[in-house]
Amino acid sequence: MAPRSLVLALSLAGCGLGPLACSGSVTVGHACPPEGCDSAFAASVIDDPKWPDLPMPEQCGLQLPSTGERVEANGELDSCMIFSLHALGGGSAPVYLTRMQIVMTPFSHHVDVRMTADAVDLPDGPVPCDAAWSSPARWIPLMTARGEEDDWDLSAAPYVASSHYRVLVNHHYSNNSDRARDDVGFKLNLYCDRQLPNPVSQAFSFENRQQRLVQPGTAETLAGTCDFDRSVIITRLYRRTHRIVAYRAGLVGEADWLWVSGDSTGKLSLDPDPPLTLTAGQGLRWECDYENTSDLAFQIGGGASDTCSLLGIYQLPDGRPDPVPATCTLAPR
Repeated sequence: MAPRSLVLALSLAGCGLGPLACSGSVTVGHACPPEGCDSAFAASVIDDPKWPDLPMPEQCGLQLPSTGERVEANGELDSCMIFSLHALGGGSAPVYLTRMQIVMTPFSHHVDVRMTADAVDLPDGPVPCDAAWSSPARWIPLMTARGEEDDWDLSAAPYVASSHYRVLVNHHYSNNSDRARDDVGFKLNLYCDRQLPNPVSQAFSFENRQQRLVQPGTAETLAGTCDFDRSVIITRLYRRTHRIVAYRAGLVGEADWLWVSGDSTGKLSLDPDPPLTLTAGQGLRWECDYENTSDLAFQIGGGASDTCSLLGIYQLPDGRPDPVPATCTLAPR
């Protein structure tokens, strides 16, 4: 069997407070080539799902790699990691996130990435997911991803951030094979700019946290409706990915849906063209379908991470940063 893939932790020694210019994570190995895998290669991927190569940002930015984890045969992994953004430097001066790029070891991943400016009484590194999600910090959604890679370009209207911010990555992995897999994980690149763009993006999070137990062989649908308390221009809609098999979103008061994902292979996000312009008091509605095809019941909503959510990116009409991101929670945590 090929040697296990290696990930060397980010070294900040000698980096200073300027843009990250020192060496960072080094990966060994590669994923299955686009033209396909022969049986020997496929078997080696199951034994050792190689870490895909992802170059680090060369100027302003950093790479957040997970720790490699083992997932037993026909098992699932639900892990959370918290990262500090000190390596971005600049003290309290803002930076602007222009791109988010993620790669994952092969097979079935679902990733939810959040960011907060609030103090979080949890250390960097792996943390219990229930502790992370129950933290009083306001986690601003950054991206969701499924599969093996995703790449979001926000250069037209970047996110505002700072080196004291923290990032939470909730990573779910399903091993549907009869063999254990070692070193399952991801690498997340955050690219940035130090110049104030015009306009600046902000994220909203609308959630229905109604608690529901989905029994084997049954299906459930949760829905929500939330209004904006300010005028906004919505440039992207997206959702959490785990367990949701179909999804719909639209404008309050209109019968037709703006976005219907179809099934579990459907799109995870929508870039409306032209962007949606909503005035204060106008809102969005959404529905999530869950289906349990396993032998065990699972919980959605409440304190579980599988809440029915509508996430998105918006801008204020005058392009200014919004100091209070729009949130709406229909049921308490």
